[in-house]
Amino acid sequence: MSKKLTDAQIGAQAKALGVEAAALKAVHEVECRGSGFNSDDTPVILFERHVMRQRLIANGQSKTVDVMMAKCPDLCSASAGGYGLYSVQHGRLAAATEYHRESALESVSWGLGQVMGYHWKSLGYK
Repeated sequence: MSKKLTDAQIGAQAKALGVEAAALKAVHEVECRGSGFNSDDTPVILFERHVMRQRLIANGQSKTVDVMMAKCPDLCSASAGGYGLYSVQHGRLAAATEYHRESALESVSWGLGQVMGYHWKSLGYK
């Protein structure tokens, strides 16, 4: 079974959302290169260092923010960017979980829709 959405599936979802199919297809192609999974079946992710800082603060981990910003600004920073290649994203996530797992998982945009991890609770996940 293909892990890529068909044009018919995109069209049906666009209709359900009340948006143009072309607009949904464009977001789909740009945000996750047409699939929610990499060739090794891991989810497409993007680790966002500025979100890591925000989530650490929200999760009461201010001391960890100070440590991470000094030791690994590529994983925790006040500024966005510095994402690196898609191929290094899972490694960046793994490194960040060593400091604070929940904040790291919340700092990633996940899968097909590139939904931010901090939406886990409102989406009904444990």
